[in-house]
Amino acid sequence: MFRTWLQALEDSGRQMFNPPSVARGNVDKIYLKDLDTAGIAIPRTRWLDRIDAGSIECVLEEESWTSAVLKPRIAATAYGTFLVERGTSLSDDELLPARASGAMLQELIPEVVERGETSLVFLGGVFSHAVVKRAKRGDFRVQKDFGGNVEVAVPSRAVLSFANDVMTRVPSTCIYARVDVVESGRGPILMELELIEPELYFLIVPEAAPHFAGLIIDRLQS
Repeated sequence: MFRTWLQALEDSGRQMFNPPSVARGNVDKIYLKDLDTAGIAIPRTRWLDRIDAGSIECVLEEESWTSAVLKPRIAATAYGTFLVERGTSLSDDELLPARASGAMLQELIPEVVERGETSLVFLGGVFSHAVVKRAKRGDFRVQKDFGGNVEVAVPSRAVLSFANDVMTRVPSTCIYARVDVVESGRGPILMELELIEPELYFLIVPEAAPHFAGLIIDRLQS
């Protein structure tokens, strides 16, 4: 449905930020595979077409992972996302989102729980502001929908440098981007590159909103 809507907007000739082609490519998390190939560090990931208990158990054994995170390739706000361990049994209903789009099984990054996930927002290709998202005690999901909390953050030099490197892969036609990063034992790793993300944390950093509005006006007038 979203892709159909994007196509309709594109066919209408309306000006869009970010471009429809970029939005379409960002819907499916398979884009992370391309970034990984390009040298951007992501969590160790296995891409699954067959999603069942046996397949998940097999990957855990092959990778020697004690736990991992199962995510649908197409989803938002951790929908259909589960922490799995050896012997975990998920119902057909729970596996439905992953089966609908294909899935990724990622090694659990302990620093997500220990330190949180940093979201760096770029406006007009330039770093604007950052927040850190932390999961509630006993959970691994940092989203507010699951009890996580968000606060303003100052990214480390390493994280900002890493995010700027990620941004070199983002088309200059994009008016905004959100780079979600975790500082791990391997160094900074990319969790998501959000180019269709409605949450840019203007309620947390309200002074960034007028700047973004000005960028939109400038684009419309150019």
